[in-house]
Amino acid sequence: MKGSRISERVAGPAVARAAQFSLGSVEEETVRLRSWAAIYGIVPSGTPFLRLQGDMTLVCLPTESTADPNPQTGVHAASVEGGEVAVLSGVAFGDIRRVAEELAGELAIESQSLTIEFQRGTEGFGVGDLMIPIPESARHPLAATGA
Repeated sequence: MKGSRISERVAGPAVARAAQFSLGSVEEETVRLRSWAAIYGIVPSGTPFLRLQGDMTLVCLPTESTADPNPQTGVHAASVEGGEVAVLSGVAFGDIRRVAEELAGELAIESQSLTIEFQRGTEGFGVGDLMIPIPESARHPLAATGA
């Protein structure tokens, strides 16, 4: 897709909260997640991002160290997956799923197994960077077929 690039990402710990797929809910859960981290002394190591898988929407916050949150707080341990990601900048929140489907098609990633991540922009989640982790089979198509 025009303007997309491949980037390498380092794996690391994160914490996450479930959200509705709406800009208001995502921004609200981001505030809650950051507040939780501040209260429990968890140091963020990056910018919050969304992870969408099927109907599930999570707000994730990369952290300096692994956290063990109490599930009653609504916060869960998560991780940032390492490896290659396809990145497309300047995607509007409302276009995330449509653009992700198009990009996944170009990368030959099946939509049923598609994980979509969305890195917030400087002004919040209204416009940001769409990221799709590239599975090993899509990186090396011949390896997946045994050829």
